[in-house]
Amino acid sequence: MTAGVEHSMLSAATADRAVARYRCDIDENKSLASQQEVDTIPTLIIYKDGREVWRHAGETDVDTLLHQVESYI
Repeated sequence: MTAGVEHSMLSAATADRAVARYRCDIDENKSLASQQEVDTIPTLIIYKDGREVWRHAGETDVDTLLHQVESYI
């Protein structure tokens, strides 16, 4: 499955929920990447109430990501 299809599936699955998604180019935002200790692409981070609750460095499948997102909503 391509990243675009996975992004679309994630968007559809979370459309009716209070879920914000952000994407950051770490080459253009080196200080933010350093602050968040991101050195692997992709790095997926879930925050709840301003606190990091889950992190995954490297690729993952959309089902795993959806499961993680849904467990914190």
